[in-house]
Amino acid sequence: MNSDRNWYVIINSHRARILQGLPKPHSPAGLEIVLQAPERHVRGIIAGKPGRAFAPTGNGRRPARQSHQSPQRADQCEFLRDVSDFLNSALRDQNFDRLVLFASPSILGVWREEVPDSLQAKVTREFAKNLVRLPYHSLADAIREALSS
Repeated sequence: MNSDRNWYVIINSHRARILQGLPKPHSPAGLEIVLQAPERHVRGIIAGKPGRAFAPTGNGRRPARQSHQSPQRADQCEFLRDVSDFLNSALRDQNFDRLVLFASPSILGVWREEVPDSLQAKVTREFAKNLVRLPYHSLADAIREALSS
């Protein structure tokens, strides 16, 4: 049984990889959960589709949920809330004790704003690194290297 009750959250603006524990070097890959942001505002705008929260209504008023955020920022916030909801559920189920966060620099500030304090309190270390695209064993090695420095 793996005694490592840390979860390693590797996240950028549209993808989160969550490693449940960190395997020893040259060991088989451990359990990994991948969360992907659905197509939302920015991708729809790029594709020529009007964004639901950003399209003006016929009476010249904006929808009630309109925010002053850019479509990209709104997407990031929604995705982080989804990831946060998943992690909060896992926390309630006592699936982990601590989180180690690796976030792209642009998403790290959004994480701090969007993640509730109860979950943020479980973060023991933060790294401003975008490691999302690394293959599993390269990712595990990069995490080990960061933790040792």
